[in-house]
Amino acid sequence: PCHVPARDMRLKPVGTGPFKFVEFKPNESIKVTKNTDYWKKDRPYLDGIEYTFIANPSTAILAFASGNFDRFAQGILSLPLMKELKSHAPEAVCEVVSWNIPRQMLVNRDKPPFDSPDLRRAMALTLDRKAFIDIISDGEGSVGGAMMPPPAGTWGMPLEVLHSLPGYGPDVQKNRAEAREIMKKLGYGPDKRLPVTLTTRNVPAYRDPSVLLIDQLKEIYIDGTLNAIDTTQWYPTVMRKDYAVGLTVSENGLDDPDQQFYENFVCGAERNYTGYCSKEVDELVERQSAEADVAKRKKIVWEIEKKLAEDGARPAIFYPVSAACWQPYFRAGFSSLCPACGPAGAASWAMAVFERASRCCRQGCARGWRRQISRPPLCQTGARGEGLCSTRPPRRRFPARRDASGLRAAHDRGPPIARSRRRAA
Repeated sequence: PCHVPARDMRLKPVGTGPFKFVEFKPNESIKVTKNTDYWKKDRPYLDGIEYTFIANPSTAILAFASGNFDRFAQGILSLPLMKELKSHAPEAVCEVVSWNIPRQMLVNRDKPPFDSPDLRRAMALTLDRKAFIDIISDGEGSVGGAMMPPPAGTWGMPLEVLHSLPGYGPDVQKNRAEAREIMKKLGYGPDKRLPVTLTTRNVPAYRDPSVLLIDQLKEIYIDGTLNAIDTTQWYPTVMRKDYAVGLTVSENGLDDPDQQFYENFVCGAERNYTGYCSKEVDELVERQSAEADVAKRKKIVWEIEKKLAEDGARPAIFYPVSAACWQPYFRAGFSSLCPACGPAGAASWAMAVFERASRCCRQGCARGWRRQISRPPLCQTGARGEGLCSTRPPRRRFPARRDASGLRAAHDRGPPIARSRRRAA
C-alpha cells in the first residue's frame, strides 16, 4: 500500500493475502496468522504458520524427525541432506525435482582488476561444473547456460551446442591451461597470486558452492577468502555492487527467456548484479520477445546465450536437483517448475489434480497459441474440471483433509516450510 513507508513495510508488511504478519525475529522465526477478512470465504484453512530458521542443517533435520515441524525446505534441500533426513525420519515424504535456480558466479566488472575481460574469461574457464554436481548434488544435476537446459528446460541449449561456448567445453584441464596462460599474461602466476574476497549469502545453497568455487579458483592463481553474509545484508550488498567476486542463485520464476533476460541481463535491470550492459544483447532480447515463431525465437535465444558466454556476463555453474520433505499427514503438494506453457508443451506439474490444466497447456501450445503478454500462457482448472488457458497465474488449491486427530492438514496458498497451527474442526 502506498500510504505505508517502505521502511515500515520491511519490518511489518501489510497486504491483502490469506495471512497477516505477526512477528519477525531475525535469524530465528517469522510468524503469520489467519486473515479473518480474507476475500475468500472459509479460507485459509490454517490459523497460522510459523517459519523457523535453523542455521545448522543437521540440527534442523533432527528437529523435523522429532516432529517439531510439518515441512522441511522448499525445494532447496540438497540430495545428501535429504538422504540424511530420510535416515532419521523414514516416514517422511520427499520429492526430488529439477530446479530452475542455477548457481552463478558474479564478477564485478567495475572493480579493478576484474574490469579486465581477459581476467573474467580466465575465471570462467577454470570452472569444473561436473565437480559441483558430483559433490553438491550426488551426481544429479545438469550443466546449462542462462536458460535451463533440456529436458527439464524448454529454451536451453543441447549439450553438444553448449560445449561450443567459451568455458563450457568438457575438457577441464585444457580450459584451465588456457586460463593459466591468460593469467600469466596479466602478470599473475605461482609466485604472484591474486587475493580476492568471495561474497555470498550465508545459507547452504549459496555457501556450499562458494567453498568449491574458491578451491577451483586456486587452479589459476587466485586465492579467495569466503565472506558469507546475512540475508538482510546480501541483497543490498549485491544491488550496490559492493563486492568483487561472488556467488548467487538465479531465482527464476519461469522457464521463459523474457523473465530471465529482462530481469537479469539487460542494461539497468534490477537483478543485473554484475552491471553487465550490452546494446547488442538488449536488441537481441527485444527481437526474441517479439518473435512469434518458436523455432526462430529459440535461435535468437541461443545467440544471446553465446554472447553472454563470450562476455562472461554471469557464468552459470550448474543447475541442481533439489528436494522438499514433509510429514506424511501433511497435504503439501509441490510443483517441480512454475507452470509455464513452453513451446514444446512442457507444462510441468507434480500433482495429478492439475493434469487437466497441463493438458490444456500442451494442446494450446500444439496449436501454436502465442502468449498475449510478456509471459507464456498459464493454465487453470475450471469449476467443472475443464482446462482454462489464461495469461494470469493459477491459484493453487489444495483440498482439505482431516488427519487421525480430526485436524485439517491442508491449505490453499502453498505449503509452509515449517510449523503450521491447525485448527480443530
